[in-house]
Amino acid sequence: MTRVGLRPFHYASVGLPLLLALSGCMGGGAPSAGSTPQPGLFAGLFGPSTSVTPVATPTTATAEAPVDVECPKVEIRDGGANVRQSADKAVRVQLSIRNVARECSVQGESLMMKIGIEGIALIGSAGKPGPVSAPLTITAIRGDKTLVNRTALVKTVIPADDEQALFRLIEDGIKIPLGKGELSVTVGFKG
Repeated sequence: MTRVGLRPFHYASVGLPLLLALSGCMGGGAPSAGSTPQPGLFAGLFGPSTSVTPVATPTTATAEAPVDVECPKVEIRDGGANVRQSADKAVRVQLSIRNVARECSVQGESLMMKIGIEGIALIGSAGKPGPVSAPLTITAIRGDKTLVNRTALVKTVIPADDEQALFRLIEDGIKIPLGKGELSVTVGFKG
């Protein structure tokens, strides 16, 4: 009997594609406006997503005391979860936000936020593989006053042999003045 030689199996060669494939199952599609994002690729990226994050701030040269900081929930703005780019009434590409994550700290008189956004870009009937981008806004409002209105560009590349690609955007250094009243932080595609 002749034995057929088998090549050794390399787990690393399938690990990343398998992780990406399984992560698509975790998102459950784009969340509806006002819904709570589900864990996905960002799970654990910024640590646990609790509503109060202890932050150490120096009180004297020899002692440091933790300060409780309320890290506001980041929600997807109504109508901002998806954006379609069209050509002659046909969709070239659609980008959809699947998850958001946040991290907060205090620096002086400001709340500093880091916000992560992940999602997927899908080719439409008039689309083709290649680079894709779309503007996204991050807004922080307290009462009737807009404190932050930042625009960022989501970018990804859809490979030639595929019809979709994941995207991630991490915006750091979002500086919000400390103050009283409820703070509302939203993200969403422009459009």
